Amino acid sequence: MAQVVLTRDAAAQLETLSKPIHGRVLKLLGRLERWPAVSGAKPLTGALVGRYRLRTGDYRVQFYVTGEVLMVEKIGHRDGFYEEEDMATQQTIIVEGKPYVLLPREEYDKLTTLAKAADLPELPRPDAAGNYPAVEYARASLARKIIRDRVAVGLTQRGLAKLAGIRVEHLCRIETGKHIPSIPTIDKIDRALKQVAKRAAKKGQVSEYGA
Repeated sequence: MAQVVLTRDAAAQLETLSKPIHGRVLKLLGRLERWPAVSGAKPLTGALVGRYRLRTGDYRVQFYVTGEVLMVEKIGHRDGFYEEEDMATQQTIIVEGKPYVLLPREEYDKLTTLAKAADLPELPRPDAAGNYPAVEYARASLARKIIRDRVAVGLTQRGLAKLAGIRVEHLCRIETGKHIPSIPTIDKIDRALKQVAKRAAKKGQVSEYGA
């Protein structure tokens, strides 16, 4: 059984995925723990020789193996997956001698939403090389996304569970970040959250399921 870890870049890429895609990637990471008994892994060639690719739908996971450690170094959509990407940098300005970071409004809104969400499951700490335990990180990250989006639309756990058609106890386990939900369950949660967000945007009010 392999130890699957995420590089810092791969962890950041995982954070950008929608919840349904995140859930599918989480399943792939779980499969990779059984390396080398993993079907569908394609050896890469050329400049990427020694690396492998595993896919789920239109998304790809790129990794390499060193000893008993399987290192996931890239996660993303197939379009442009093997092209070099420029690393985005945040702008810093100095105001009255103090440094301030400029963020897109969308990123700022995400941060303020996270600040409102209590009891977010902690992400595992990186090792000395800056890498993360893959499955543990992906579980916690998915749970944080669900909590963030639930808080943003004003839903309680009970309200979201009712809309998604799942037991509230099941949702509680998912939000601890220690349980891997099924793909259909993630899809139900995602649809419920999107429906509430869409109605709230049209009406300019919080869902009646918030209490």
